[in-house]
Amino acid sequence: LSLSIREPSEFIATPGRGAMAVYNGNNIIVGNQSQMKDEGIDTKIAEESILKLQNEGKTAVLVAVNKDLVGIIGLLDTPKAGAKIALAKLKSSGIEIVMLTGDNERTAATIAKDLAIDRVIADVMPSDKVEVIKKLQREGKKIAMVGDGMNDAAALTQADVGIAIGSGTDIALEAGKVVLIRDDLIDVVAAIEISKKTVNDTAILFKYSDL
Repeated sequence: LSLSIREPSEFIATPGRGAMAVYNGNNIIVGNQSQMKDEGIDTKIAEESILKLQNEGKTAVLVAVNKDLVGIIGLLDTPKAGAKIALAKLKSSGIEIVMLTGDNERTAATIAKDLAIDRVIADVMPSDKVEVIKKLQREGKKIAMVGDGMNDAAALTQADVGIAIGSGTDIALEAGKVVLIRDDLIDVVAAIEISKKTVNDTAILFKYSDL
């Protein structure tokens, strides 16, 4: 199937919320429920479908055209191979695992349950990740942040140890104090085993898309 799609006349992306564009004279919005609410778009008709997707661990992305809700896209972040084993090893060594995500609580809770993660901090905007880490640090935690996206860069820098996944964005790799060459979370275990000789009471924050 060959499609010819022209560039939109306007485009605005809002991290953690969605994007708006004007295409062929139509105002198109693709984003989460917060984005739709701010734009005055009624999503009540889709609430049952949204809840179903969230309970399945999927992210519900809504699509509106000219203020009318026209579709829902369910996105599923599947755990990386070996994630359960890596997290189990970290927990068995006394490390607290925290999932830090911008997704909604239902979706995050479903993923966390599958991976046996006890603590979830959800609905966190990319710009607020740093404040979450600072709060944990004020609690006396030594933080190792694992991430791979552009939105993780500031949090990786704020953490006591920023661990960047080798397959991630360039900005994340530059922000990380430790860069894992392979896209395998078991390497996080190796890095922690080396560092724990000098660092105790470490909490690890994961975006669930990294798991």
